[in-house]
Amino acid sequence: MNDSEQVIAVWGERGFRETRVRLRVYKGHTYFDVRRWAAGEGGDMVPTRKGICLNVECLDDLAQAVAQVRQQLKKNEDDHD
Repeated sequence: MNDSEQVIAVWGERGFRETRVRLRVYKGHTYFDVRRWAAGEGGDMVPTRKGICLNVECLDDLAQAVAQVRQQLKKNEDDHD
């Protein structure tokens, strides 16, 4: 597979500041990238340094961590009710 990328999801203020989730192939390795993008000087969206890029082998670990964060947030909400 050639070096390539696919945008999977985008949210935020489109055309000004947004978060993009992308799948990227670089030098034969597949990565997922979650990154903030902002409008550059010419108005084009450019990636910022705010984000993370990990090998897809880490995807299950990240999904498990996100599930744990959700559980903790729910517990915190229940504790405050």
